[in-house]
Amino acid sequence: MERLNAAVQVRGIDCFGEHFSAGIPCNYRWSPHIRRRNLAVIYSFCEICSELGYDASTVSFLTLTVRHPTKLTYGAASAALQELRRGWKRVTREIRRAGVEYLAVIEPGETGGYPHYHVVLLGASEAFCEALIGSWCKTVDALPVGQDYSVVRDIRQTGAYIAKYLSKTLDSDLDWKWLELCYRERLRTWSMSRRIRSKIAAKYRNPLSGLCILGEAQMSWVENTTCHLRPPDSVRTGEGG
Repeated sequence: MERLNAAVQVRGIDCFGEHFSAGIPCNYRWSPHIRRRNLAVIYSFCEICSELGYDASTVSFLTLTVRHPTKLTYGAASAALQELRRGWKRVTREIRRAGVEYLAVIEPGETGGYPHYHVVLLGASEAFCEALIGSWCKTVDALPVGQDYSVVRDIRQTGAYIAKYLSKTLDSDLDWKWLELCYRERLRTWSMSRRIRSKIAAKYRNPLSGLCILGEAQMSWVENTTCHLRPPDSVRTGEGG
C-alpha cells in the first residue's frame, strides 16, 4: 500500500529557464496505469491477429492447470507455480516448432486461487490443441479433465474473449495474496510470441521516445551555455550560479 502511494519528486529547470517540480508515480505492475497499458497491448494483439488474416477456425483458447491441494497456502501456490513454469517451458518449444503465434497469461483461479494458464493460439488446428494438452498432462502429471480448449467462431470477438478470460490479471481489483506470489517469485504474468510483440512495437512505436516523458509532462533537455541558472528556493543553500 505504501508503494501504491509513492512518487518520485523531480525538480529542475526546463528549456525556457523556468523552475519546475513534478511528482512522478512509481511504476509497479499493479499500478492502474500499468494495468491499462498491459490491457492495451493485449487488445493490440487482437488487431494484429486480424491484420495477419488469421481465420477464426485457427484461433484457439486453452486453459492449462496442474494438480494442487484443496486448501490454498503460499507454499502450495508456489509449488503449483513452479509446475506451471516447467510445463510451459516444454509446450512453448512445441508451439514455436509448429510456427504458431501465442499470447499466454497466468492468473489465479476464481475458487481455489491457484494459478493457471490461459493461452491464445493463432494458426493452431484442433488436432494440435489436443496434442498440446496431451503433452502438457504428461509433462506435469496433470489430469486431462482439468484442461480445456475452445475455438473462436467469430474473429471479431477475439478481444471480448480475451477480456473475459484475462480480466482478473489485467483489469480488476487487486488480489494481495496473488501479488505477493508474483513479487516473491518474480513472475511475469503474461507473454506473447516474439513476432507478434515486434509487430505491435513497430505499429505503436512512440515517436517521443527518448524525450524524458514523465507522466503527462513531456520535456526535452538542451544545453544552455549563455546564462547561469539557480536551483529552486526550497533547495538553495546559498547564492550561486
